[in-house]
Amino acid sequence: MAELHSELSKWLETKVEKDQAWHGIRVFLSGHDCPGEGEHKIMDFIRHERTLEGYDSNTRHCMYGLDADLLMLGICSHEPHFSLLREEVKFNRPAPKKSGAAVPHRANPSQINFHLLHLSLLREYLYWEFYPLKASLPFPYDIEHIIDDWVLMGFLVGNDFIPHLPHVHIHDDALPLLYQTYIQVLPTLEGYINESGILNLQRFEVFLKAFAANDRRHFLQTLEDESFLRSKTGRDPHGLFKKEHAEEESPLSATESSDDADGSDEVSPDDEAAFVSSDEEDSSSDDIPDELPDGGVESAAELLSRLNAGLFHAFQYNLSHALCVELLDSDPGEDELTEAVMAAELRGMDDKEFENDVETCWTKTVSNSFRRHKRLYYREKMKYENITKSELRAQAEGYVRAIQWNLHYYYKGCVSWNWFYPHHYSPYISDVVDFSNMDMSFDLGEPFKPFEQLLAVLPSASAECLPSPFRVGFFFIFCMFNLRNV
Repeated sequence: MAELHSELSKWLETKVEKDQAWHGIRVFLSGHDCPGEGEHKIMDFIRHERTLEGYDSNTRHCMYGLDADLLMLGICSHEPHFSLLREEVKFNRPAPKKSGAAVPHRANPSQINFHLLHLSLLREYLYWEFYPLKASLPFPYDIEHIIDDWVLMGFLVGNDFIPHLPHVHIHDDALPLLYQTYIQVLPTLEGYINESGILNLQRFEVFLKAFAANDRRHFLQTLEDESFLRSKTGRDPHGLFKKEHAEEESPLSATESSDDADGSDEVSPDDEAAFVSSDEEDSSSDDIPDELPDGGVESAAELLSRLNAGLFHAFQYNLSHALCVELLDSDPGEDELTEAVMAAELRGMDDKEFENDVETCWTKTVSNSFRRHKRLYYREKMKYENITKSELRAQAEGYVRAIQWNLHYYYKGCVSWNWFYPHHYSPYISDVVDFSNMDMSFDLGEPFKPFEQLLAVLPSASAECLPSPFRVGFFFIFCMFNLRNV
C-alpha cells in the first residue's frame, strides 16, 4: 500500500501539471496513512466542506462504487444534489476459451455500462412513500427526519458492522414490514426516532416492541412447517411440540430464580425477554375457563357433541388452524373442551385473517414452545447453554449500542475506534427491551496502525502478506485464539 500510495501521488502530480483537462481541479488523496474506510473519509471531507464559509448548498456530489452503504451515506448527508456512479455487474459471464495458460477475464472498458443513481429521486420516492403519515402525525411532517428514520430501519436488516435480526431478511420482505410498522407507530410517538444520528431510546424501544410481533408471526409460520413435517414423518427435530412440565422450563440458576420470585419480570406475549422465567402466567392470553360463562348450561359434553356434529369443520381447517389444537396442554380433561371453544372462536375466519391475528393462536403452550425455540437459537448460535436474564440483558444492550455506533459513524464519523459487535448473530427482537435508560457514551480510543489492521483482519492463509517480524506474532495470536476455542 505504501508503494501504491507513492506511485499514485506521482501520477496525480503529473496529470495536474501536464494534462490540460486537469487544470483547475482540486485533488485530495487520502492514502493508507489516514485511517478509515474510503467512502467514510469522503463523507468526512464533505462534512468539513459544509462548515466552511461560503459553501454553496447547491454543490453537486458524485461518488463511485458498488457498496450498498454508499446509498445510505449519500442520503443521510441531506445534500440536495448527490449521485452515485455504479457500473453494471454481469453475472454468469462465459468462461474464457482454454488456450494454453489460464488468462483472467478482463472486461473491455468500452463495453461496461455505467449507471448514475440520483439520490434526489430516492428522496422524492421516500417523501411519497411515507406521505400518509402527514395527516396523522402530532408534529410536523419533515422529509429530512423521515430519511433519518429510514436509514435507521435499514440498519435492522444488517450491514458491515452488525448482523441482521433473526428472520429479518430483505428477500423475505423485511423492509415493507419495517415501513408498515413505522407508519403505524410514529403517530403514537412524540417525535422522530433518529434525531440526526442520535438514537431516541424511548421511541426506539416503542418501535421495536411493535415490530417484535414479527417474531411471533414468523414462529407461527415455523410451527406450521414443522407441523406438516411431523404429520409426514412423525419427527419433531426441534422439539417445538414437546410437552414439558413447568419445573423443566426454567434455565435459570437457583439464585436467579429466587431473585425473580417477586414476579417483577412477569412474562407477557408482547415482552418475551423474560422467556427464561419458570412457567409464569401469560398476562395477555385468555385462559380457558373451567366452566362456561353461562353457568354451565352448555356443558363440555354438549360442546363435544356439537363438535362431533361438524361444528369444528365450519371454518376452513388447514395446518395453521390445526396448530392451535396440536400445541394445547396435554391434560386429557381439558383438551376436548378447549378445542371446541377455539373452534367456535375461529369459525368464519379465512386464512389471511387467521394468519394476521397472532393473538388468536398465541396460547400459553405456544408461548412456552416459542421460549424453547428461542432458547435453542441462543444455544446454537451464541453458545449459551442455558441463557439467563442477565445474559439477555447484555445481548439487548449490546445490540442497541451497535445501532447507535452505526448512526454516529454514518452521520458524524467514527465515535470509537475500538468498538466492535461481539457476536456473529443478533438477539431476537422481542428480547431487545428495557434499554431506554442505557448509557450511550463511547471511548474514542485510537485507530489501528496499518500492520495492526492487517493482523486483525487477515486469515492465516494470507500470513505471507505481512513482514517477517509480524508473522511470528500473527501465528501466536492465531494459536492462542484456537486454544481458547477448543
